[in-house]
Amino acid sequence: MSKSELQKERHDRGEEFQNEIRRSWRLIPNVWRMRITDGRGATRPADEIVTTINGNFLVEAKRTAGNKFELGFIRPNQFRGLLNFEVIPRNFGLVFVSFLNKDIDEAFAFRLSTAVKYMQEYRYRYIARNVFKESMTLPVIELPRTYYHDPQNAKLSGPAYDLTEVIERCRLL
Repeated sequence: MSKSELQKERHDRGEEFQNEIRRSWRLIPNVWRMRITDGRGATRPADEIVTTINGNFLVEAKRTAGNKFELGFIRPNQFRGLLNFEVIPRNFGLVFVSFLNKDIDEAFAFRLSTAVKYMQEYRYRYIARNVFKESMTLPVIELPRTYYHDPQNAKLSGPAYDLTEVIERCRLL
């Protein structure tokens, strides 16, 4: 596979995950969300902004075929945006990461600010998938798979995640 084909595959995988997350918000009552479009030079601070009864979320969704999350997955403008969004206690800069390959299909939600502190404290260069799954020191929420069915528009139906726990436990992240 050429480099451009690999980049396209990676981009398509990321777009698919973003669509799954967008679909997932439709399963939660009383949610307002807006997709943030790219400006010139990919300057957007994240994928979308979401307002719920328990908090406001600036959300960046990343999907990897590997077994680790690296801060390099987050562009500098996204990094600043997610961290700077947390100017009031109701605001959370969240990263949703999906580990998807032929053997694994798992997704997690976490605050970028918490992950950065965790990585600095333990001097980690990345966070392994098993840390997300088993860690007691890094607060994360595993996202269970579900399906969104739109009776009026079949094109909107598809795989999704249950984000209920993210809404209910966002303050613990």
